[in-house]
Amino acid sequence: MFGITHLHGIPAMCVLSALLGLWFWRRHAPYWLLATAICVPGGMLLNVLLKHVYQRARPAFDEPFVTLATYSFPSGHTAAATLFYGLLASYVVTTSPRWRVRVAALAGAAAMVALVALSRVYLGAHFVSDVLAAMAESLAWLAVCITSVSTLRRRRAARKDQ
Repeated sequence: MFGITHLHGIPAMCVLSALLGLWFWRRHAPYWLLATAICVPGGMLLNVLLKHVYQRARPAFDEPFVTLATYSFPSGHTAAATLFYGLLASYVVTTSPRWRVRVAALAGAAAMVALVALSRVYLGAHFVSDVLAAMAESLAWLAVCITSVSTLRRRRAARKDQ
């Protein structure tokens, strides 16, 4: 569980997001690169803002696995995982012609997000409501980002056609 948590912390998610952005750049997918640049950092800033709005204390245990000084609600690790894997799954779903690949991408993304959420609750860093709120917040932000970038792409394509 510590490994899963550390692989989805801010430093690791920054590296993974940069690698995903590099992959989109190499595949000549500028709109997906833009979505990556907006979605993950913007979602993490939104998460920090919500932490300061709610200022919820972390769970207290006699012998905790982890001790953190930041606020609990919503979970930053779960938010980052939801944004990253959600964006990756969205790309696969929109570009793959095979339904089995699309289903596998969605199932894999859901499994990874659930695993990260479970690790945070298991380690005592968050309440279940913290990870559920992080998923909801991140899915909403992901939808806004993908919709915005898709709208931008369609409008630019329409201008070229005129």
